[in-house]
Amino acid sequence: MKALFWKEWRENLKWGLLAMAAIAVAMVYALRQGGDSVDSSWAGLQNEQFLTVTAFGFPVIALALGFLQILTELRRDQWAFLLHRPVTRLQVFWGKALPGTALYLVAGGLPLAASAYWLSLPGSIAAPFDIRQILPGSVNLLAGLSYYYAALLISILPGRWYGRKVLPLAAALLGSTFANTIILSPALIGPIIVLTSMIIAAASAHAASGLFRRMSVVGKCGILSVYLLGLLVADMVLSLGWMMLFPPQPLSYQRYGVDQNGEVVRITTRSNWYEKVETLDGKQIKPEKRAFEWADFLFPTMLYYATPDGFRDFRSPRAYFTYESSNRTAPFAWYYINDLGIFRVYSTETKMPLGVLGPNGYAPIDNTGQAGRFHPGFSAYKSTVIGDRDGVYIPDLDARSVKKIYAAAPGEQIISAARLPKPKKEGAQEEYAIGSNQAIQVVTKSGPRARIALPVAPNKITGVEFYRPESGNYTLFIRGRFPQGIELAVASPDGKITRQQTLPLLYNSPPQSISKWLGEALTPLGARLLGAGITQALQFVENGYYRMVTEWNAAEKPLEMLRWLAAAAVGLLCAALIQIPLKRDQFAGQRLAWTVFAFFFGVFGLLAFWIANDWPRRLACPSCSRKRSVERETCEHCGAGWPAPKQDGTEIWEGLTEEATPPAAR
Repeated sequence: MKALFWKEWRENLKWGLLAMAAIAVAMVYALRQGGDSVDSSWAGLQNEQFLTVTAFGFPVIALALGFLQILTELRRDQWAFLLHRPVTRLQVFWGKALPGTALYLVAGGLPLAASAYWLSLPGSIAAPFDIRQILPGSVNLLAGLSYYYAALLISILPGRWYGRKVLPLAAALLGSTFANTIILSPALIGPIIVLTSMIIAAASAHAASGLFRRMSVVGKCGILSVYLLGLLVADMVLSLGWMMLFPPQPLSYQRYGVDQNGEVVRITTRSNWYEKVETLDGKQIKPEKRAFEWADFLFPTMLYYATPDGFRDFRSPRAYFTYESSNRTAPFAWYYINDLGIFRVYSTETKMPLGVLGPNGYAPIDNTGQAGRFHPGFSAYKSTVIGDRDGVYIPDLDARSVKKIYAAAPGEQIISAARLPKPKKEGAQEEYAIGSNQAIQVVTKSGPRARIALPVAPNKITGVEFYRPESGNYTLFIRGRFPQGIELAVASPDGKITRQQTLPLLYNSPPQSISKWLGEALTPLGARLLGAGITQALQFVENGYYRMVTEWNAAEKPLEMLRWLAAAAVGLLCAALIQIPLKRDQFAGQRLAWTVFAFFFGVFGLLAFWIANDWPRRLACPSCSRKRSVERETCEHCGAGWPAPKQDGTEIWEGLTEEATPPAAR
């Protein structure tokens, strides 16, 4: 096997080097695409062009290496010669797969690592660098490895390219789809599941010469997983085509809001227009003009008590630092470094860092400790207002100064801060909302204005929608982990809560058409159980950002339970239908396993069962006229053997009659 490894390495090294050169040129072009423009180049390894190169370039490299390793040896029976060496078929597979995997990782990984090293050097780009910025490209590299094993699997599988051979490629495409999600956990879980299934399927298929009946139980599970994943992608494509031909009805979306008069209303929108506006007691409000517009309602200021998904996007540099374009004075570029809790300024000419700004003011780059650090926490408006544990600051990046406008009381911890919309009254001071573990404070640059006590426990809050009507009252929608709904609080200008109410959660259900219910019913029960298990794991890892079915509200649970029951009914029907082909003798002893498989995977299980199995050619039996397999010596129905061939004078055996012909010679 060692000799085969180095043989494959030597023969395919030129292709790996060629692929590495091509992907390196594409990466350099993507990094240089923005030129000296800070706006387009500060993202580095996370800019759109670079991630596009990794998302499409890595799969192309993997497919090319996989096909070049196998297809070139299928000509003139070189593959048969290779399999006659004194090694097993599985050893032949790993002798090809291991060097191919190494070449792929070198071809894609080295340019990615070199790009990260270049960006980490001072003066290469007028922006900070975080080593975690390599994560999106690394996830794409992992997802691309599935395409390599998909190529190995496609090369050995029997059948037509538009049949079972296209499903491994579709499964690899599903892994790439998962890799492009914004949260790291599902972006890793999806490609790992696809890659694991692909490796098991490819190794088992090579060991069994592509024949399903010769594979081990683990191998059969692997290749069935690949087929199921590929069929899922096919179903998604068909569903998309169906939606293009028969567009669904626009979704009617409900939400709570506040109108310009300060009244809390329930707003129903459809296709970006206001369908209905009503009070909380159900009374519909008629617009004074022809229709409602967005300007008729107040825009909320968000106080985040938990990091929202948009700032947890590991594919965006904002998860690590923020480009403060609103306070940029050329030729300088300012960034807020989340983990360090400081602003850092770069020269757009020399691309070198010049200094930092912290709670103690500005400090040159050679004495950054003098500036101090803000608490490394979340704040959505860092260039406007930033909340630290002990107070709130307003930075002025142009003047390289910072002003503290609020000091936390003993035991108070600042969590979030934001600037409120500018008052319309002439001469009115700008106001800032500060969220802490005790209250929500409204302050101006000259001092406090109102203090609103939190009506619920702060550890259950994820965010607060803060409205300030011109009437002077403050309206708060407190969202969090409240099974009963949303907490509404209305406070007077001095901060005293005058109204508190629990609003029910608004469940926006999509239109329930026949095609929608059919799609829900066809969703396999096993896929739903797997999704529930992954959700439970992600709920533990991501600290409650994913909800189990048992945690849904009363409006959601009945409809979801109906979907589960519909999926179970389809599973029972498929388990009954699969009994028809299971009557064949080739499935002796497999009936229970295939029945359970069909129940949990429904229609997809039936298709995977039909695609995976080796169906021998069947001819009419001369004795009973029923279809029989050509791979059996005797008929599975009547037990008769095959008739002896008619003599035409070319026989080399003498004295043999049809009755005397042994079964082995027929």
